[in-house]
Parts: sequence; structure tokens; C-alpha cells
Amino acid sequence: WKGFTQGENLLFMDSYDTFLPGGGRHDVNDPDDVNLRQNLGYIRVYADRMNLLAMKPRGDLSSSGYALANPVTDGAEYLVYQPEAGSVTVDLRDASGELSIEWLNPNTGATYSGGTTMGGDRRSLSPPFTGDSVLYLSSADGGDPSSPTFSDTPPHHPYYSQITALVTRGVVSGYGGNRFGPDDPLTRQQFAKMIVLALGLPVTVDDVCPFGDVAQGTPGSVDPLYPANYVAVAAAHGITVGKTATTFAPYASLTRAQLITLVARAAHLPLPPADYAPPFRDFSDDHYPWARRAAYAGLLEGEPGASVTSDFWAPATRGEACWLLYSMLQRLEMDAGM
Repeated sequence: WKGFTQGENLLFMDSYDTFLPGGGRHDVNDPDDVNLRQNLGYIRVYADRMNLLAMKPRGDLSSSGYALANPVTDGAEYLVYQPEAGSVTVDLRDASGELSIEWLNPNTGATYSGGTTMGGDRRSLSPPFTGDSVLYLSSADGGDPSSPTFSDTPPHHPYYSQITALVTRGVVSGYGGNRFGPDDPLTRQQFAKMIVLALGLPVTVDDVCPFGDVAQGTPGSVDPLYPANYVAVAAAHGITVGKTATTFAPYASLTRAQLITLVARAAHLPLPPADYAPPFRDFSDDHYPWARRAAYAGLLEGEPGASVTSDFWAPATRGEACWLLYSMLQRLEMDAGM
């Protein structure tokens, strides 16, 4: 993070074999190397989200001395690394209006929404965890021109950062009337499209849906493949299943337990160690094993809204789905060393 916020091009080369000069072997699972790879993945995520071309090393704008910044009146962005525990002060005098606050814990990969702050002055901000931290500030009025704005998803909404990131990636979209519906119940057919797009699975008109209650897309519509072809691909990859062999219940809501299971299954999360105990009880023969995998993989850490683990049987919302899908993508990109 020190290197990235100083404008350096990062590279980490694993040993191409396991032997070290003078004997001995290189441990590819060394915790320091694993953490380094993970953080290269986190850096890649922020590099993709920011208007990186406009960002410059500006350590003088941060009390920590480590910052990339585009300090402009409209569309300002700041990425700050604080290598020590505690607050960090950022000089926002060149920015105006509200800036959304997002924290990343580089030790766990969890992200936290911190609401908003105002430009026009120096601001001292504190992360909601201990240890080193990464702070991302982006203008609520500008920023990346490809970033969406929805009337019902302001920058202080708990899932604003995740929704914005997924819309920018083309994974999710809003309704008519400039709405996203972050608090709306998530339907089964909506999730099928979300997960297929998140995983980058190809979808064509040749993907035949086996469920008779899923509508065919309308030619000439914004997305003529929705919903039938997306449901077909999700089912073909074993991510979603029907209620019966021929019915899918496309408009039925997903529970939080079902959402976690589907995401964990799609991400092919490994089994945790036998002695791992997640921070919740065994609540279901079908869903607890998958939720346990998700917890061990870190997908359930740092949720900015009401915890999905507080009531597994409550209807999942579109915002919660975006948070979990974004966590999944971070995990997959981290594993791929991106």
C-alpha cells in the first residue's frame, strides 16, 4: 500500500520452484506471502474503481504521508494508507461538497461504509477497526463519470459503495425512474442474472431455460436475454436449482440463508478446518454448512448494514446481495492474484 499510494507499479514474483539457494524450500503458503498476494488483489479492485489516470501521489495531503489523490472541485477522489492504528487527517480543502467514506481492513479484506464527510477543510477520520487501514474518499457529486447515481441510494446508504462498484462493472442495474431499490426484496430471477454477470459467464439465446414459469426475454428490450437465458446459465452451472424439475418460482424472494448458500456455492468455497466455529449457531442442515464456508472465507465480515447473520430467514435485499457479491468478487480476485 505504501508503494501503490506513492505511484509505484507493483509486482510480486513467487518462487517459480520451491527450492531456495543454499538448500531449503520456499513455502508458498507462508502467511506473509499470502497476505501480500491478498492485498495486491485489494489494490487491483481499487485501481479498477478509481479514475486512476487522474490520480497522483500526494502524500502531502495526508498525515500518514501515503496518498493518491485527484483533489479537484468536482469529482475528487483520495486513496490514503495509514500504516499505524488510529485516525488519519486528510487535506480536503481543494474538494467541495460531500465525499463518501469507505474503509478497507487490509488484514481481513473487509470493507466498511463510513458515511460521508465534507470537502473544503482538513478532516480527521477514524476507521471502525484497529490496525493499519486504507481510506477511500470519493465525491458524491462527481468522481468516476461511469459511476451511477440513484435517488434512493445516496452516498451514506450502507451499501452505496458495493452497489456503485457492481453497477460500474455491469453486474447490476437500476429500475426506471432513477431507482435502484437497495432495500427491495431480492427475487430468484434477479439473483440469477446478478451471479451470472458477476462470474462473467457467457449468455446467449441458445441457452434454453428448463423451467416453464420463467418468461422469455423481449426482443428489442434493454436486455432481451433476461430472465430466461440467465436462469438457464445459472442452472446449467449448478448455482441455482428449480423448485421442481420444471418450475423455478422466478418472482419468489430469496432468504438471506439462500443468498449466502448460492454465493458460496458459486464461488466454490472450500471446507474450513474441522475445528472452525463461525460466530453463529447451526441453524439449518442445508444452509449452515455453506454459511460456515462463507464465514471462514471472510465473505460475511464487515457488512455495513444490519447483519445478515442476525436473521438468516429474513428476505434478502438487493443491497445485501450487492454487498455479498462484491465480497465474493474480492475473494475470487484475491485468489487469482489479481
